[in-house]
Amino acid sequence: MSPSASSHARSMLRGYGQLFLIPSLRASLLVLLAQVLISPWGAAWSLAGAVLFTLGAWPFRPAPALMRAGLFSVNGILLGLAWVYVPELPVATRLAAFPILCLGGGAALAFASRRLRLGSGPLPLFSLPYVLLFWLLLGVLSAMGRHEAALGKGWLSLRAGFMLEARHQFECATPNWTSGVAHREDGLGWSLFLLGDVPAAIPHFQAALAADSTFADAWDGLGWSRRAMGDYLGAGEAFRLALRHKPRLADAWDGVGWHELERGASPEALNAFNQAIWCAPLFADAWRGRAAAHNAQGQSSLAEASSRMAQRLSLLPQPVFLSGELLLAWVVLGLAVLLHSRLSFVVLMAALALPRLLALAGLTVPHSLDFHYNLAALAIGLGGHYLKPGRGAWLTLLLVLPLFVLSWNPVAEWAWRLGLPLLSLPFNLGVLLVLAGAWALGRRTSRPLWVPLEVATRGPSAVERWAMRVETAHSAWGRIARRQRA
Repeated sequence: MSPSASSHARSMLRGYGQLFLIPSLRASLLVLLAQVLISPWGAAWSLAGAVLFTLGAWPFRPAPALMRAGLFSVNGILLGLAWVYVPELPVATRLAAFPILCLGGGAALAFASRRLRLGSGPLPLFSLPYVLLFWLLLGVLSAMGRHEAALGKGWLSLRAGFMLEARHQFECATPNWTSGVAHREDGLGWSLFLLGDVPAAIPHFQAALAADSTFADAWDGLGWSRRAMGDYLGAGEAFRLALRHKPRLADAWDGVGWHELERGASPEALNAFNQAIWCAPLFADAWRGRAAAHNAQGQSSLAEASSRMAQRLSLLPQPVFLSGELLLAWVVLGLAVLLHSRLSFVVLMAALALPRLLALAGLTVPHSLDFHYNLAALAIGLGGHYLKPGRGAWLTLLLVLPLFVLSWNPVAEWAWRLGLPLLSLPFNLGVLLVLAGAWALGRRTSRPLWVPLEVATRGPSAVERWAMRVETAHSAWGRIARRQRA
């Protein structure tokens, strides 16, 4: 590989670290590993996005600081990961739209960066282009009849626990493509099931499977519906079909466990519950089932331990289906941040603990993965990267982070009404507003409070050295001015 090609490859890989504002190559490779653990296909899409977005920018010769830091490839990476927000889109639609979106987005960002001199100003765009490009894609697909905002609203309402609203949104959706019909019927089935209308839910799950016989989530819903109606044999068959198409579906393993337990096969039940826990370690119902299986085998001490774990997990605010791969990925991400900067790691841990502290104070706080990602990126960005280190930076963090947590739900509701996913918009707006205020205040006081992009993208140690040079220069100019006045 030539030196130029090697340099471009490193720049693209740094985009993975820029997901958490850690541009070192070693940390970036750990972030890529975390993505592979979560979803190999998602990692492949993200890598393709990094390459295509960077290729689109090359002809316009963007600022070297932007390219070196991976601020082009990070937008392509996020575009590759964004398909999780629209699972109903056919693969053919994704393959057709993705190259156009990435190449055009890279060219547009490179052109804008040259015209606006983004590489030297205080207000870098971060991943804001990715947000605007994905929203544009959703608008174009909606106009072409290949995207239904009501489907996204329905699934968001379902995950938030608003079953009546979810049912209403799914009923309003009228997709005219096969995977869209399958997701609409599946969503309607789960909405009715969770509302307690199980007989009405079964036909919708069956309609989803008629549209897509490999849809594991619909088989899972059909299994739980049949079980609720007393059809235990049919429920077991549906759960096993769900696992045939998605072997690591924790909810289906849980269903198999209860099915085996009810027919007296406690060893098989224990194995199924263990599989469910392996797929989703924080799944309280699987731990509860494991306790019942141990009890059936006369293992009282193991049953008591599993029961205690189930009680603890039932109190946690996070989704119960947080997979083992996702938990391991978060550990790898934490290691990447720690290797990059101990300061960033401490700030990250404090920021992630903040929602729990606010919840203990009786405040309503969000707990979605989107929220935690935006909170983590905002904390790392302001705590050692883009604000000059000092008391002012820490006071800003203490003020901004609680406001960010408390304002998330109103902003999320605004986005929900528009039928748009929030993506990384909150983090981008938070950092840009703080930097704009720091830039304005710095101009009035003649002391820079924001860190230049080419320094910030090198990490906290470079920021510390820059801040020391600034303070030394400011002190020297102050002594000269006092001598002149004397």
